[in-house]
Amino acid sequence: MKFNVILDNSEFSIESCDHSLGHKWAMLLKETIDKDGTVYFNDRIYNLNYYWTKERVVYELNQCIHIINAWEHFIDHEIDEDKGLDQELLNILHKYFEDMRGAQEDPNEFYKNAPRKVKHTIDQYNVLIHRYEDFGNPGRIVVNMNSELIDLDPSDYQHWTLDWKPGDIRLNYCHKGKTLWDVFKDDDLYVGEENIRPQRKYSSDFIVSFNNGPISYKEKFDRWWDHNAERLSELGFEKDDPRNALGYAVVGRLQYPPDVIREQIFGARKILGVTYED
Repeated sequence: MKFNVILDNSEFSIESCDHSLGHKWAMLLKETIDKDGTVYFNDRIYNLNYYWTKERVVYELNQCIHIINAWEHFIDHEIDEDKGLDQELLNILHKYFEDMRGAQEDPNEFYKNAPRKVKHTIDQYNVLIHRYEDFGNPGRIVVNMNSELIDLDPSDYQHWTLDWKPGDIRLNYCHKGKTLWDVFKDDDLYVGEENIRPQRKYSSDFIVSFNNGPISYKEKFDRWWDHNAERLSELGFEKDDPRNALGYAVVGRLQYPPDVIREQIFGARKILGVTYED
């Protein structure tokens, strides 16, 4: 199935993969478009414009912290705008988000009791953290349409990979927390065992990739796993289990060369919508 992603400066087309998960994702995306079609957090365009600088992200993060703490004090950090952020502080800030937000399908009381503006600020706070983490990468677009979450079948895990290519369309991670791969990648000592969540469900949300997957780091990941094997086993994870869902599932592909599309869309700041062609 073919979909058109409409930005504020151009549009481009993607096509779903011809495999079972690709078909299921495409049908869910079509149903989501028919039902509502709203793109939430429609500025999730990373490293593809000059608007979002490190300085702007830090300023906006501090604004989010002020808004949240003005409602109920929760975050004990403020970012020094002269020093910026390192990965350790990003991990700490992300842990605050997990503790404020709770699970996607079962938000905690802090989030449920928050006024609408604070709820939006909590979610935007998370987007800003990932925006900062993306600096230096070739760019990506995350399309979030807030569809239902559906359980993955065991056979779906064969489509997870660390070897995606520029132009691949990846199934978005739809839980709150971190995957095993992200815990390793971020060297995250703050995540909390309850927030280590391999992907167990899928939604219509997707990522448009302009980078290669981190397959070259697989050997380093294996060494990390062996070093932490006892703890990971206690948490119920076993090495080489497909349900660890390392990386992302590839469910589609850009219809034109990714370098051409990236040049065409550079400067975009908003995702206006997604349409489809049967």
